[in-house]
Formats: sequence, structure tokens, C-alpha cells
Amino acid sequence: MPIRSFKSCLKQDQFLYGNTKIDGYKLGELEQVIYDNDGYTAEIFAASLLIGLGINEKYHYEPLSVLSGGYKLRVLLAQSLFNNPDILLLDEPTNHLDIISIYWLENYLKNSFKGILIFISHDLAFLNNVATDILDIDYGEIKLYTENYDNFIQENQIIATQRLSKRNFLEKKIANMQAWVDKFRAGTRARQSASREKQLEKIELPDIQKSSRISLLFRFKQLRSSGKLVLKIDHITKDFENK
Repeated sequence: MPIRSFKSCLKQDQFLYGNTKIDGYKLGELEQVIYDNDGYTAEIFAASLLIGLGINEKYHYEPLSVLSGGYKLRVLLAQSLFNNPDILLLDEPTNHLDIISIYWLENYLKNSFKGILIFISHDLAFLNNVATDILDIDYGEIKLYTENYDNFIQENQIIATQRLSKRNFLEKKIANMQAWVDKFRAGTRARQSASREKQLEKIELPDIQKSSRISLLFRFKQLRSSGKLVLKIDHITKDFENK
């Protein structure tokens, strides 16, 4: 080795040797905090969320301003999922999502998200696939149904039918009892008539309120599942003013 050559040496964990033991402990504690909060895998996790929601990898490091309004909302949805909150509130989460992204979101919420999810949606398929409990706000009250949307609708219809049948039965019973009371009020059965009249006063008809839902609902039968390629046309032309 030449006498005047420049020499350099790097020891293992060199950054620790120039500091005190306390500094080393602090660095170790910080490293553990990063590890406990998934800091070393955060970038990979964020990328998987963005890709799942249909955002191409080439946009992952671009400013939000280069994206359209719909894709900006996808980024915000990914941000909410990235935070892994204990309670996640979503308002119409499938808006601006294509079918593939919706399927991915359904699978993620059912199998990967561990917190409590509260969401509002008009997407009936999404409701059925994701929801396990339904909060029904109607008739001036809130009721909890532990089932998916289709079963909730069926149960709600059964309850409404039973309530109406019970009211119709009681109305008919009241009419028959009232006719009997009127017929024998002044006769030899006056005492029985008075007794039945008291029974009539105790009968309470179930209140049949009008539903607060006034919006129209259109449902079209889907003959087959829609694929990624909806329409493909080859060699199509169009004339404009004989050109």
C-alpha cells in the first residue's frame, strides 16, 4: 500500500459507535415503533390498495391533481382503508368504481378489514355481499336486523303483512262484537252486553303507519354477469355530409 494513500474504514453499525449507548437504545426503540406500525411494509400495502381500486401503478407517485374526479375519490377511499381505523364510515363507496374494483372492495372489506364498517349504499349487490346487519330507519324509529339486505326485505314484508292481517282480524272481531252488543243491549242479555262492551274498550288496534320511503325503485333482471369487455366493434365507419 503506498505510504501516502488515503485510507477509509467503515465498521459494522458505525453510526452507533459515534454515539452513546442511550442513543443506541433510542434508535432501537424507534425502529420497533416503525415495525409495530407496519412502517416497513406501508408502501407495499398502499400500492396494493391503489391497484385494487383500479389506479395504475404509473400514477402512484404523481400529484393528485393529475387524476380525474372519480379517481381522486378512489385515492381517498384507499387512504381511508390504509389507516385501518377501528370504525370506518363509508357513504356510497361504490360510486365511481367499475365492476372489478367493486368486487375487490367487497372481498377486502369481508376478508381483510378487521374494524367496524358502517356504510350507506344504493348498490343492492354490494349490500347483500358485504352487510351483516341492517339498520332500518322508517315509521319514525330505527330497527336492527342481523341479516343481509334481501333477507331484511323479506322479513320486513312478512312483518308488515302480519301487522295488517292482525288489524283486519281485530276490526272484524270488533264489528261482530259491536253488532252483538247493539242487538242485546236492552234485552235479557243486557248484563252480557255490558260485559262485552267493556271488552271492546280494551281492544287496541295496531297502528298501521305509512312508510316514510317515497323514492321509486327500479330493478332490472340481469340475464348474465357483465364482463370487463362490454362492447367491441371492428371496422365501423360513419359518414358526415357525404364525407
